[in-house]
Amino acid sequence: MQFRAGGHIHVIKQKNIATPEKIADNLNPIMPDYETFHEILNKISIEYFNSKANGEKYVINSMNLMFDAVTPKRLSKDLQVLHEKIVKYLKNHDRDFDKVYYVVPNKNKSFALINYQYKKANNIDKMQNYILSRNSISPEGLDLKNMPDGSTLIILDDYLLSGQSMKREQFPYETMAVYDNSCEKKNINVIFAPLFSSKHGLYEFNEFINNSGRGGRDCIITAKVLPECNLDDSNMPLIRSHKFLTSSVMPYMGPDSNAEEFIPLYEKFLYSPNAQKEVLSEFGFMPFV
Repeated sequence: MQFRAGGHIHVIKQKNIATPEKIADNLNPIMPDYETFHEILNKISIEYFNSKANGEKYVINSMNLMFDAVTPKRLSKDLQVLHEKIVKYLKNHDRDFDKVYYVVPNKNKSFALINYQYKKANNIDKMQNYILSRNSISPEGLDLKNMPDGSTLIILDDYLLSGQSMKREQFPYETMAVYDNSCEKKNINVIFAPLFSSKHGLYEFNEFINNSGRGGRDCIITAKVLPECNLDDSNMPLIRSHKFLTSSVMPYMGPDSNAEEFIPLYEKFLYSPNAQKEVLSEFGFMPFV
């Protein structure tokens, strides 16, 4: 910026100019330094076990096998992978791209955020076909009878763990698949597109789709299956109480299915400790005895 004062020209240079690199750095989660990382893991191995050796073994195995920290950069790449898989499905099944509808079951949950990020990561200028709900969609709230024949519904989300949110809690797929024959009559396909899926959740949800007679029409497309520990591995000195347990963290959220003992570590990857959801009791653990 230039201006004249007393016949002189002064040049004012803007400080801290935003660059893509600086923006990316600001968006990255807070990474703990080595000392903090080591201190947290060492504390876990001592406090949660009656044997430090067993605790150290568990911490090392969990970090190697399960822990998955997603940075903003990787989040964008995974969303691009998800998009490529969805496009491939639509082409392979001769689905009309003009009849693709993105369903946001609850705009107050992560559905809306993932839809927005999906659009931006894939440079999609227009995603005009939205079915948006302020709260969970009830069976009566999704009128398939008014949908065009040959429509495809896409439900984007960040995680599919047990699949309950997709089946009945937020989206009424169970009712649609079992009791409502509108999908069959109108040739409507449903694509569940969680960014990440647990191995058990993916298997059980696929089983439900097939047992409901919707196999070959509806499907789950995911960018990545979450890593997990082998619950039957005798080398693991810990008895897990739930098969949907996770050990992952997003830049904006830590799932409520995360291992409770690692919460002090997850918080270091979040913009705020409050972004770690309160861990559900059924996803907890029973300490080794």
